[in-house]
Parts: sequence; structure tokens; C-alpha cells
Amino acid sequence: MLESTKRKGFERPYIRAVLEELKTFGYNNEDAKLITLRYYRVMKRTLGFYLNADEFAKELNRLEIASRVKYDKNNPDHIPLEPIRERIRQTKASKLQKKHP
Repeated sequence: MLESTKRKGFERPYIRAVLEELKTFGYNNEDAKLITLRYYRVMKRTLGFYLNADEFAKELNRLEIASRVKYDKNNPDHIPLEPIRERIRQTKASKLQKKHP
């Protein structure tokens, strides 16, 4: 188990501090690592390193909570994505048919 949890970069003090802050939000060690792995690159490229570790962890937590929200058709702030997904599927299918008639 020790080998699977050792990943490049998790030894750095900044990442360790982010993981510790995520633990204060109620995540266990493994969940904190998974959240960090899932969103770290995008958040780092978007926000850079100007945030403190606790602020960076707050943004990771906010992103994780937002990703869990389910679509509610009665909520005017939610956008239905199913029509967009269907158009993407149709476009991909038509491109495949053109390549392989």
C-alpha cells in the first residue's frame, strides 16, 4: 500500500499542506489524494501558485462539491446537458461513417 500512495510530487511541502487542509474538510487521506490528483493540474494551470495551501484546498473542495451536484430540471440555474451530449454522439457517429462507409 505504501508504494501505491507514493506518487511523484506528494512529498513536496505545498502538496502535503494542501492534503492536510483537505483533511480538515472531512476527507480521509485517500480521498484527499484522489481529489488532489483529479483537479490539481487544472487548478494549478488556472490559478497558479499564488494561493496559499489552505486557499488552494478550499478551491479544490469547492470544485469537488460542485462536481457532485446533480441536474435538477426545476432549478433555473442548471443547464440540461443531455441535448449537447446527444449532438456530440451524433457528430462522432457521422464522422465515423464518413471514414468507414
